[in-house]
Amino acid sequence: MRDTLTIINETYTNLGLFVRDLFLSKEQYQRYHKGQIVTDPSFIEMTYKLGGINSKLNTRFYILSNRANDMRELEQDTVWGLYVISTHAYFKVLKKWIQNGIQVIILLHIKEEDVSFFKNHDTSFDTSFIKTIKDQLLVLQKSPPLKELDSDLWYRHTNFPIGLKEDGTFFKEKEELSK
Repeated sequence: MRDTLTIINETYTNLGLFVRDLFLSKEQYQRYHKGQIVTDPSFIEMTYKLGGINSKLNTRFYILSNRANDMRELEQDTVWGLYVISTHAYFKVLKKWIQNGIQVIILLHIKEEDVSFFKNHDTSFDTSFIKTIKDQLLVLQKSPPLKELDSDLWYRHTNFPIGLKEDGTFFKEKEELSK
């Protein structure tokens, strides 16, 4: 296992905050638990742009990552502020709660080789990010959705839960999407 200082530095240095909004059933939301490690075989599309949540949606994933790929230059007819996390990414669920009717899940993007460390450790950085996000969401919930993100096309790209299959079970390590 890698040393703690290396893991902390590589995970938390230059973290970006990203979001994706979607509709999750109560049952799907309840499957996530603080401290849980989830993986997803698909690309994770998200934005750095923060605004209100469309009234048809009920869930916001906040994703903390310093390894997301900036895809803004590839956007042609959109201005989503698109970032993508590569396939088979791992995330730690830092916190989840319901705030003013919105289900919130905070995920920390972690390296595969650091999964065992994050299964057993929380950090003071996590607590700090959670507080910042809670404060920010209070303000954002009073704001309208951003026009450039409030589109059927964007929601088709982001309206699936991270790590969770349609049957309500979580993906396992290196599991492929069924075709």
